[in-house]
Amino acid sequence: MSENPLVDTFDPARAMLVASRSPLALTCERAIDRSVPTPGVALVAVSGGPDSTALLLLATALMSRRTPSLLERLVVGHVDHGLRPEGEQEADQVRGLAEGLGLEFAMERLVWPDESPVSSGRAREARWSALHGIATRHGAGTILCGHHADDQAETVLLRLARGTGLTGLAGIPEMRRLDDEVRIVRPLLQARRGQLLELIEAAGVSVATDPTNERRDSARGMVRHEVLPRLEHLHPGATGRIAATAEEAGSLIRDGLENPRVPVPDSIRWSREVLAGLDEITVSGSIRESIRSLPGIRSGAVEAVPRAAWSAVARAVLDEEERPREFELSGLGAIRVEARWIRWRSEPGRSDESPTLPS
Repeated sequence: MSENPLVDTFDPARAMLVASRSPLALTCERAIDRSVPTPGVALVAVSGGPDSTALLLLATALMSRRTPSLLERLVVGHVDHGLRPEGEQEADQVRGLAEGLGLEFAMERLVWPDESPVSSGRAREARWSALHGIATRHGAGTILCGHHADDQAETVLLRLARGTGLTGLAGIPEMRRLDDEVRIVRPLLQARRGQLLELIEAAGVSVATDPTNERRDSARGMVRHEVLPRLEHLHPGATGRIAATAEEAGSLIRDGLENPRVPVPDSIRWSREVLAGLDEITVSGSIRESIRSLPGIRSGAVEAVPRAAWSAVARAVLDEEERPREFELSGLGAIRVEARWIRWRSEPGRSDESPTLPS
């Protein structure tokens, strides 16, 4: 008898039958066909919650029952953020699910260097870094993630509330690159949360519940538990329509139809001192998002820059060297790290004075 109750009660044959017969299998398959160019190894990011668990069942069914399949081999990847006592139990549960499906399991537990609170942004960047590391070690060119239409609608509403343009309206991209070798693919952006829950229940799979997802005191929690339900009450199906609008906006961007009348600045600069003392992940994310926010910049061009390039810039910002160093960002221009300033230029090698980027 296994020490993991999930291994003892899980019926893989039943789960695979349910997943393969689900209409979500076709949704997942079409998205993978759009985003994965060649067959290879895929890492399925599984937290243990219903969304990522449903994705794992669907991806496993596709790998097993479609010939040939773009998913030649699956690795189950799990990241324990090290922030909740339930993390170890959830890791064991995901491990048991992987074993039941006959898949390789890989995990990483994050260790934070200090006792200060960890922001959601910092945890997110660290999670992507960990997943990228796992994917690289296992030769996976694709990381599959379980974001769905409800997540998409929440993201779009929050961006609209804060102020956004067409790029922000596109919400979560179906595919984006972490670097030249690894891409993130989200095959369930057209699926509703309720559909995923129904799949899990029918498959008889136990899932974990992250209490942070049930919080109502955060912006996303209020949108999830109060705003969207009210919109659904007023206009049934509102969540799906918001997600569909995001997909339409994303299609316009992918087709290169962003407003060409918005000029891209020649250059911009901001103080190196502002970022001193932060960690590498936070600095690289801050620089990336600062450039993304500039008028006329295409989000797709920002996403196409390998994460390693942003990390190299961040390391230069954080070291104590004062000699100028320039980093070319393919399709975006270049960043020059100087003693006092960080300068971005749309054309590498320009030396004109740059306006200061507001903090």
